Amino acid sequence: MTKLAILLTFYFLPFLSFSQKDTTITFTEIVMTDSISKGQLFQNARQWYNKTFVSSKEVLQILDKETGELSGKGIIKSYYDYKVFGSEKKYDCYFKFNLDIRVKEGKYKYTFSNFVIDPKLTPGFETIPALTSAEKCPVKFPMVSEKKTNGMYISMQKNLETQMTIFIAELKKQMNNKPKDDF
Repeated sequence: MTKLAILLTFYFLPFLSFSQKDTTITFTEIVMTDSISKGQLFQNARQWYNKTFVSSKEVLQILDKETGELSGKGIIKSYYDYKVFGSEKKYDCYFKFNLDIRVKEGKYKYTFSNFVIDPKLTPGFETIPALTSAEKCPVKFPMVSEKKTNGMYISMQKNLETQMTIFIAELKKQMNNKPKDDF
């Protein structure tokens, strides 16, 4: 039995180390709320979505009050840093992503995942797949050094994280809205 356990450990070890090394960037959290009903949380999430996303490309695909699920697509503006003639400049970068919010009595869970550069809003980056935690850009660009490309890719990751921190704070603020007392 011990030999089988050792054999299985060595068999699965490469898969485990590979999956931890380079993961798709995802933001997710379960948030407990104080005395906010499932219905109110659902309403708050829907209001947040309607205020936050106004483009026709940003669409709720699932809106189910009974199960408490809101799922759809969104676009977030971020930027990346790139040195040009010795000075660092910031360039706009737009990411399409999936969003999923699930509400239950007294809590909700959000998941933002699959961040892919929108090629129409950020031309020239069509070939970059979903953003990952890798330290190296998965794509090589003609006439751009690997060092510059990797630096640009890392700045995309860091700047997206900064933008998502603000984005998530806005969601949490909206989700904590309690119904106004009628009296």
